[in-house]
Amino acid sequence: MKRAIIVAVASMAAGVLVLSDLGAAPRGANPPGSKTLSIYSANPAYFESPDGKPVVMIGDYEASPICPTGVPMDPNYDYRIFFDTLKDNGLNFAKVWIFYGVEAEYDSETPFDDYHRFNLLPYLRTGPGLANDGRPKYDLSQFNPYYFERMAAACAAARARGIYVHLVLIDGWIFRVPALWKFHAYNVDNNVNHVDGDPKRTSMSTDPEQGSCSLGNDQVLEVEKAYLRRIVDAVNDFDNVLFEVSNENYYNLEWELSIAKFVHDYEKSKPRQHLVMPLDLPDHDYGGVTYGAEAKNDHTKSWKTWDLTQLHAKLLAARSLKQPLIYDTDGIESDDNPVQRKGFWTAFVSGGHVNYTDYSFQPEIGGDERGLRRAELRRQLGHLASFTRQVAFWEMHPADIVRSGDAYALASRREAVVYLPSGGNVDVNLEGMPSSLRAKWYNPRNGLLSQPGTVPGGRTQSFEAPDRHDWVLYLQSEEAAP
Repeated sequence: MKRAIIVAVASMAAGVLVLSDLGAAPRGANPPGSKTLSIYSANPAYFESPDGKPVVMIGDYEASPICPTGVPMDPNYDYRIFFDTLKDNGLNFAKVWIFYGVEAEYDSETPFDDYHRFNLLPYLRTGPGLANDGRPKYDLSQFNPYYFERMAAACAAARARGIYVHLVLIDGWIFRVPALWKFHAYNVDNNVNHVDGDPKRTSMSTDPEQGSCSLGNDQVLEVEKAYLRRIVDAVNDFDNVLFEVSNENYYNLEWELSIAKFVHDYEKSKPRQHLVMPLDLPDHDYGGVTYGAEAKNDHTKSWKTWDLTQLHAKLLAARSLKQPLIYDTDGIESDDNPVQRKGFWTAFVSGGHVNYTDYSFQPEIGGDERGLRRAELRRQLGHLASFTRQVAFWEMHPADIVRSGDAYALASRREAVVYLPSGGNVDVNLEGMPSSLRAKWYNPRNGLLSQPGTVPGGRTQSFEAPDRHDWVLYLQSEEAAP
């Protein structure tokens, strides 16, 4: 049953209220005690679905330079259209920021002249007193039930479409932006609870000792934990969820690990236990849990690059973690389809997963819920997703079988996927593979396979791509071929 929810949006300077009519999630969606998304034990580079099947994530998600995804947070954003678009393109993954900390988003210190959109927050605004945006202060002890209902509804909508959601629990980026921190719920000027995320008065909340990403600010830590308990309660029923503690916490990794352990501990008594970054797998920004001189994240291992040689090398270096590695393009945006497509394919044949940061889904910067501006790139990403469903990727590992030519390979004893970013010629060592192999060329731009040919295995063979565009050479044992 749907019910109308009144939320404060749009011209907040004028105090306008708009009616939002979006339903809550169905209750009891999953039977208690059933499995959830996990890591595939036979090849921990990949995930395992709740029904025990290996999964490679190929995803697309909404983001913008001035605000995170509105999938659950903007009450006027129809996340069903967004998830339908992913499903229609064969994609199965989306990252979703769920707590940005500010109700309205601005580019500058003149908010009402530069308004972008409304964010639903987990707290009620009861006052007494006015916050820095001129509205009643937050009461961090009173939760907004609609926030959690909408969160669960978004997870249900994603699951109904076969999509896994990567929920980012706390946004760390905003803590270093003074113009936005001014309006954050954890700014002492904006809440009635005297919770102060900036006791040193730096106009930010980045201090590794007493900021919002620290273990030395008990006030903030307690409200964060209370919020996290409510989030877990709201989404624990769902088997298509994994958590990431924080987006771009560049301040204190010990805090991040502590929060991840807190979520794990809280879920021990729950029907489901979800994966939590960075404990169970690296978060979207780094190459593993590492410490610098001040317990900060070590960025030198990050694989966020369009340089294919570096991308391949850094993903290979991180395989020692024996965890899924997600190639997330947040922070390295590009409008060049071939550059992005080549990065996606290189990540896949390097044993990784793909999650594309897609600004075309942002209505406030010229996009729309269907992301029409990047529809062609999304179709090409869908071709990659379709290809992964045709191969036994869970049996494969990145393989050093390219003897000459510009190419990267993923292979098992029965199959090999060789990606040639610039076409041309490639020599592939087929020793250890069956004596007879079926060879096909896959076009990553249109998703079409060539007619198969037969090549002998057991030795190095030379192949020539159809042209100088990027191509995928797919080799499969004749016995395994359909």
